[in-house]
Amino acid sequence: ERCMALVDMRPAPRHAWAAASAQSLSGPYFTCVATVAQKLREKLPQARVLALAYADVALPPPLPARLPDNVTVMVCQYGAPGLPMADPANAVMRQCMEDWKARSASLQNYEYVLLQESDASARMPLPIIRGIVDRSQWLASLGALQYGTQASPNILPYSPWVHYAYARMLWDATVNEERIVDEFFTAYYQESANPMKALYRAMEEYHVAAGINLHRTNAYAYGLTSGAFPAMVLIEMDARLREARASARAWFVRKRIDTMAESITWLLAETGLSREMLEHPESLPNVGLDRTALALPASSFSVRKDFVEIKNERISFLAQGSVGLQVRVRKDGAYSIRFTGCGIADEGVFPKLQAVIGQSCSELVDVTAVEGEFELVVPRVPAGLW
Repeated sequence: ERCMALVDMRPAPRHAWAAASAQSLSGPYFTCVATVAQKLREKLPQARVLALAYADVALPPPLPARLPDNVTVMVCQYGAPGLPMADPANAVMRQCMEDWKARSASLQNYEYVLLQESDASARMPLPIIRGIVDRSQWLASLGALQYGTQASPNILPYSPWVHYAYARMLWDATVNEERIVDEFFTAYYQESANPMKALYRAMEEYHVAAGINLHRTNAYAYGLTSGAFPAMVLIEMDARLREARASARAWFVRKRIDTMAESITWLLAETGLSREMLEHPESLPNVGLDRTALALPASSFSVRKDFVEIKNERISFLAQGSVGLQVRVRKDGAYSIRFTGCGIADEGVFPKLQAVIGQSCSELVDVTAVEGEFELVVPRVPAGLW
């Protein structure tokens, strides 16, 4: 009973990626940490206790006092690693760190920003320098910039600027993003630096403005999320890549540019686009010129995530998954997507579908057992290639 009384009855931290318990377990864990630290201080006044705030114990404990001064708390960093801390996707993490600042005299951080557990999406370029710089400066303001990150070598050839930016901020957290981008692209791409910087900026500016979070919360990995690389961004990237190739002279610069070309080829395959479509975007399906409905056969869609089968002009979702295609939206407004289908309930719960155009989403709609027509309404869709 004494042990259970220490359990933090708040829900488990919803921002932590690996929380397994229904309740936060910070109470018993940090009570143990505080007790050990107090006893240790009597025997070894110079010794310190390092505690990890992770998963089920990510939240500060509901203790009546601050942790002893000889405790350092290393707080795991969740949220959206590629976006500035002011983005709504980082609001819970920001509040968590501010709460920890009030509860502990010494903080460190444990990052995952360079960790990519998915080899399948390792070739996806990660435009996250601004997020790295902003989070590093924010952590420095809390006195929590130390310690480090888990890292994977599989993304190094395709997003080398990420490793540079992270290390550069540990060296000097006062450096701004513009300087880091200039330093890296000038040194790495040499005579082709300007078009490659423009290629990178095309990705990053869109992602920050649209709030694109490439991190998959069900794994320590980055992945292609809805609307992350629309046709209009890929068209700009491809144009800058051609400029870079034309300006490249050194063999190693050409090789580095070829690696970026691999990334764009991967993105095209994943989004169902072709280079011909990039060169002739007018060939994409057009919507919004008038109120005429656009009929799209199932075979025009591509599978974006697993557990989906497209066969005989039917799309079957065998589990969680997604399909998509690129369209040319000619006019701002709300758009309706109608389809005929039916669902099979799992323990009384019917599957739900949602439509996404760009960064605008419809409400979730239950697909019931009776086959019929369903409608997904996506509000506030801006004109563009999505």
